[in-house]
Amino acid sequence: KLYTGSFTLSETTVLRAIAFEEGKLPSPAENRTYFIEDHHNLTVLSVMMNPRDLWDPVDGIYVKGYGASDRFPYYGANFWKDMEKPIHFELYEPGGLLGLSFDAGIKIGGQFSRGMDQKIFNIFARNIYGFNEMNYPFFPRKEITSFKAITLRTSGQDAPHSKIRDIMMTSLLEGTGLDYQDHRQAVLYLNGEYWGIYNIRERANHHFIAGNHELDPDRIDLLQANWIVRSGSNEHYLAMLDFVRNNNMALEENYEYIKTQMDITNYIDALIVQIYCAQTDQGNIRYWREQNPEGKWRWLVYDLDWGCWPGHEQYKTLASM
Repeated sequence: KLYTGSFTLSETTVLRAIAFEEGKLPSPAENRTYFIEDHHNLTVLSVMMNPRDLWDPVDGIYVKGYGASDRFPYYGANFWKDMEKPIHFELYEPGGLLGLSFDAGIKIGGQFSRGMDQKIFNIFARNIYGFNEMNYPFFPRKEITSFKAITLRTSGQDAPHSKIRDIMMTSLLEGTGLDYQDHRQAVLYLNGEYWGIYNIRERANHHFIAGNHELDPDRIDLLQANWIVRSGSNEHYLAMLDFVRNNNMALEENYEYIKTQMDITNYIDALIVQIYCAQTDQGNIRYWREQNPEGKWRWLVYDLDWGCWPGHEQYKTLASM
């Protein structure tokens, strides 16, 4: 719609404007969020996108659509599909200063939490949107300031409860040598509508490993659960498992060899965290190595939403591993 005059805003609103002229390409879109009587002490995020990309029964990423099961977590729903949509993303520091504004892509993230009302978002920087990195100090406790993607987490199944179990427990790992995702709490506005409290998290992928260890992301093997490949290859890990299965690990020379293949202290520390937190969601295991002869397997602790849960203190965590 062509606007020629002024207009008045009475509530928090996002505006996106673009200029057209016959015979010429459209201008880049200009994006603004206007906060009316909304005040927060936390970081504030604003996501602007075509409403159709959220709510359309065929193309909308946030809705069940036409193929969803009638039982939680509604497999077959649109939010279980791998669909990415373009957005404009803004971050306002506490106090209202605009810290970051750029075009990006968005997907629904998580697993069973996809079926919940407040969903997880993954935000991606890609060349097709104009920037292939987010250069911003999202997490002041870490020196890393370049990101390919971030996650806006609701704290998974803990979202209707404390919202802080995962960020609280992983923050205790600082200084342990274990890999963990840093966090920053924020409130999210989606097309100008308040969407609740979210935890900005580092995205647990090979770029996260590369950024935290100053490595080449294309030379990282990253696996999940039972050696599912997230990046690189699982050949080295499977060969290590084969050696363990077929050799007596009570013999010192065999144990010394395995010490060259995996960081045993790191592995023990990762198990200690899972046991201490009474973590019952045992599928949340990721491990990685740099692809070189000296590269050893190390473990990434993430998704502790079910840790320190009331009643879980009696859970036999070690027996389930």
